[in-house]
Order: sequence, then C-alpha cells, then structure tokens
Amino acid sequence: MAHALSTERFPAERLRRIRTLLRWTQAELAQVMGVSTASIRVYEAGTIEPRWSAIGRLLLATGLPVTIFMPGKSVDWMAVEQTLLEQRLATLRAKLEAQLAALDADAPLLLGPDHATPAPADGAETSSQIALSSVPGSALGSAKSANQAASGDPSTALGLGFHMGRAA
Repeated sequence: MAHALSTERFPAERLRRIRTLLRWTQAELAQVMGVSTASIRVYEAGTIEPRWSAIGRLLLATGLPVTIFMPGKSVDWMAVEQTLLEQRLATLRAKLEAQLAALDADAPLLLGPDHATPAPADGAETSSQIALSSVPGSALGSAKSANQAASGDPSTALGLGFHMGRAA
C-alpha cells in the first residue's frame, strides 16, 4: 500500500519507537489506533502500512504532528519525547485532581457527619491543596512552580517532592 503523500514506504520503525517511548504494549497501541494487535505487528514489521485514519487516532491521542510519519522527514526525537511526557503529565495531573476532589467530597461521608473536617482557621492549606500546589499547571501550583524551579531542585520544580503527606 503506497503512502498517499509519498512514494516511499511507511516508516514502521517510527511507530515502534513511539510505542516504546509511550511504554505501551502492542495491544494498547492497537486499542488507541482502532485496529487489531496482529495489525500492529505487521505495521511494525513494515509488511503492511496502516491507514491514515488509524494513524490519525494515534496522533490525536498523543499530540504528535502528522509529519512524524512522513517518509523522508527527519524527526527530532527529543521534541517527541517532550511532547509525550507533557501529555502523560497532563493525564496524570487530571487523574490526581479528580482523585483528590473525590477524597475531599467523600471525607465527611467516610468519617461520618460528626467528624467533618472544619476549614482551617489560620488560613492553612488543606491536604488536597497542599498536594495540588505541588502539581505544575494546577491552579494552586502555578504560583509555586516558579519558586520551586528557582530552587534548582528538579524534584520540586516538577512538583514531585513529597514528605510525610506534605508537599516539599
């Protein structure tokens, strides 16, 4: 199957490398692309080329540009890794924020109405605010990210430094 935009073959090794960078199995990639696992095997082997619709689903899921699969185009793999990392961080941030919101909403239910946590009188942050303040891009994390980045500690700049339930 010839590529619509070129007479060159589909760069199968790029598909395999992207899957590896994402740490996905062939089955996970197949699910995202809407094809079978067997199809992924033959795509990666270069035996058959995927349809552009399947490639489009992968590009939408990862935020990668279409040019990554254009034969003859060079690829800046550092930029690809950065894009994939940013996408993964955004996904993890959204999951964390949803879990923290659920925990805050369920706390009185779990402990009973007599054990509802009162709002801090002295302006102290709640546990979920402390955790979110260390997540880059969150509403509370934005102001602190610049200070953390200036500290020179990469774990705090990424919002990954936690100590005994409190953010670093």
